[in-house]
Amino acid sequence: MFGEVKGEKIKSAISNKLYQTFKIEDVNNPSTFICDAIYKDKTPQVVVRPAFFIHILDVQLEKRMFNQFDKAYNLVVRYELAEYDIQNYHKLNEMGEQLLTALKQIELEIPAFYLDEHQKKHKVTLPIRGTRMEYTIQDNILHFFVTYKLRVFEDIEKEPEMKEVKTNVTKKEDEK
Repeated sequence: MFGEVKGEKIKSAISNKLYQTFKIEDVNNPSTFICDAIYKDKTPQVVVRPAFFIHILDVQLEKRMFNQFDKAYNLVVRYELAEYDIQNYHKLNEMGEQLLTALKQIELEIPAFYLDEHQKKHKVTLPIRGTRMEYTIQDNILHFFVTYKLRVFEDIEKEPEMKEVKTNVTKKEDEK
């Protein structure tokens, strides 16, 4: 009904952005990640920390014109440290500040491709800006809230066009 963009794609885009932002390039250990895991919705029995947890809080759909809608995804990204430390609040506050910068724009993959000059397929990404970003720290957990809005179009089934209609019209003679 409203295109191919679903909440799971937005969570994946956030996950990719977190990985790119907090990846540490180390000569001895390439592609080391500052965080041990990223979880989307389902949390396993054994959780590896420090970790990010990405959840959709709610989705809002607002009609614009004809078949156009604004679809807003309100998400929370939680960050939990591995152990309690006297510096936890400082570390969580620093992470919240970094997330304000990191998640202000994400790249959403859409179901389309383009060919380059060598006829190689490339995925198309759509930049989406985060709005209403804020974070709070409660019980040694950082809660980062962000909203991503998309303009979506409802597919409208085209009604069959009328075929030619033949009529037999006769002019009625004036009665005198």
